[in-house]
Parts: sequence; structure tokens; C-alpha cells
Amino acid sequence: MRQDLGPPNATQNREFNATVALSGGRRHFTVIHGLEVPTDDITSPTFDETKHHQYRFWRGKDWAPYAQGGIHAQEAAFDGVPIYLEDEDGRVFTPPQYAELRKLITTLLQTLAMHKLAPESWGKRTIHASRYVQYETYKRFPSLAQCEAHFRLNTLLTRMYPDFHKSHQAKVVKRERDDDDIATETAVRAPKRAKEKREVLFMSSSYSVS
Repeated sequence: MRQDLGPPNATQNREFNATVALSGGRRHFTVIHGLEVPTDDITSPTFDETKHHQYRFWRGKDWAPYAQGGIHAQEAAFDGVPIYLEDEDGRVFTPPQYAELRKLITTLLQTLAMHKLAPESWGKRTIHASRYVQYETYKRFPSLAQCEAHFRLNTLLTRMYPDFHKSHQAKVVKRERDDDDIATETAVRAPKRAKEKREVLFMSSSYSVS
């Protein structure tokens, strides 16, 4: 059974239209650590002026002047949304769209972590993690696939992942600490319960003798 977080009509969209976002037609899947992931690379489209003229940002170097430290860094966002996140008409995502995208990506990263596929940093991701996040994100937001070398999604993930990893690691440490506390408490209580049981048995035997 598929373990993904597609839109409400995900069952209808399992095989995604290559002309919309995912190239290569029918896709194949495998199970890695209990999670079903694509086995095919999602090929980025080649820029075509007649098809892609509406996009302002197609390559990473188009965005470079707006990235941190770039000469146009102060213009990098509109209403809090990075301007490289463009819809099918070349318009910057609205704040609600951006919030939905971030929520989806966070959920996908949590799924990777649950299946032990979350990397230390997004730059150290496995091909399985990369394909999984690409496939699930492009199903919901196909315009993000319209760029060179997945630059839109990778740029956003590079920005989001450190905070996610820090939060996830903090939860792991807390869970391990809680487990240690429970184990310690159990170890302390066990001898105490055994002692109490011996005392009860001793008292019972004393009453019986008298």
C-alpha cells in the first residue's frame, strides 16, 4: 500500500502526467525501510521559450543575485514568500500556498525520519529521500518541477532542513532521555517491590505460627 501524502484525489493522480511535472510516463516504486519510494529519476525539463517564458527563475544562477548576500537580497521575498516559488503563470506563490507547501514538506521530512531515511543535512540526502520528496511535492505543486535540476525545491529544502533536523534531533534526545528515566525508575522499583513482597510473606508466616 502506498505510504504518501498526496492530495485528496491522490489515487487518481498516482501516475502523474509527464507534460505537467513528472517526465517518463509510468513510474515504478520500491520499498525502502517500509516506505514506498520511486525508483525512477524525475528528469527536469529543458527550457523552451514557447512553454516556459512566464517563469522568471529557471536556473539556480537566476536566483543567485537574490539569495543571501546577493546584490538583490532585499528583494528576495514578496509578502514573506521567496520569489523563486512561481506558479504555472509565473506568479509568486501566495502566503497561503507557501504555508501549505511548507506544511507538506515538513510532513514529508517527518515521514523520512520515521522510516530512518532523513539525512544529517539535505546535501547528504540519499537518492531515495530525494526522489520521494520530489515526487510527493510535485504531485501537489507541479510548477515547482518547472526548472533546471530541481533548483526550486532543493533551494527551499536547503533552507528548511536545518530547522527541521534540529527540532527532530531534540525530540529524539528527549524521547531517549524519557526512556532512560523509565528504565531507571523500573530498575529502582523492582527491588523495592521484591522487598515489600518478602516482608508481606514474612508477616503472613509469623501470624500462621502464632
